[in-house]
Amino acid sequence: MLKKSMAEALVRSTIKSCCHRFAKGRHRAMGTWASRSFKVDDDGTTTTFGLTGVLILASIVVIMKESSNNVAQCSSGDPKDSYEGFLERIKSSKPPAKDNLPEYTAEEVAKRNGRDSGSTVWMSYGGNVYDVTAFIPYHPGGTTRISRAAGTAIEPFWYLHQQHFRSEDPARIMDHLVIGRLKESDQEAVDHELEKVQERLDGFRLVFDISAFARSAKSGVVELSLEKLQELPRSDSNSTFGCPQSNHSPVSMSVFAGVRLQDLLEAVPTKLKQSPNKENAVVVFHAMDGDTMEVELDGNILICDEMNGAPLTQARGFPLRILFPGKKRVIKWVQKVEVRPK
Repeated sequence: MLKKSMAEALVRSTIKSCCHRFAKGRHRAMGTWASRSFKVDDDGTTTTFGLTGVLILASIVVIMKESSNNVAQCSSGDPKDSYEGFLERIKSSKPPAKDNLPEYTAEEVAKRNGRDSGSTVWMSYGGNVYDVTAFIPYHPGGTTRISRAAGTAIEPFWYLHQQHFRSEDPARIMDHLVIGRLKESDQEAVDHELEKVQERLDGFRLVFDISAFARSAKSGVVELSLEKLQELPRSDSNSTFGCPQSNHSPVSMSVFAGVRLQDLLEAVPTKLKQSPNKENAVVVFHAMDGDTMEVELDGNILICDEMNGAPLTQARGFPLRILFPGKKRVIKWVQKVEVRPK
């Protein structure tokens, strides 16, 4: 349910948007709405907008009423239609029998990826096959995150997202979603892939790709070990620490340390045909779990390898976690930084 503060924020945002649209162009608001005046930039004169102001205020009242109605609709959601409600239904029901379950191949699982199979989504884990279609809308991390594993084995994902092992709930849910066994040879291939994930973490090297701006595409891709990265100028940032997918309050304030993107750009020995900047470039971060995030190039983005004076743990985003200035969003387990043209 939306809290009162969220409703107020929605209304304030609506008013701000309306004001911005009116003031767009050569005019900008001066003072409060009560003054009902605007300053013209070119000659400095002040004009009372009279009837126009009244009409705008009337429009805002209508928009506020519509926003309040929308908030009321959002607030009337059924508590059963949530992760907690789904979990309660699981706890109150009996899991299916696991005797004589059919065997499926990895290829058959891959076809149930929510795209080639309509809305059906299968996954495998620990030698079993699961139909997770009914659970996807209730996934605490959001539908996008769980959908990255659609049609595949989830071992490599859970190896990074270790919160799944801190509670019995994920295993309890999986017990109710099992539909078959994974072919033994295919499970062996999954185990081998998991070993490769472990090897990439043990011998981690950050891939920094600026080839789009380099004179030579080959020279525009550089790999740096954590040791090399830590030789660059260091910076730190205070950040409230909590789960990005959670609606709960942040649990603590932490200090993250690492290398600013600008310092990384300056340290890479690549001859450029054009220097990337905010006007002509974006930066894309690629994570080991398949997550990607594209943002405007900002030299103050912090590529972190430490938290509170200690190396990042795997649960906190090892090998690298990215902090964005003034923003709460975060991306963990980053293995590649790519600078692209806009």
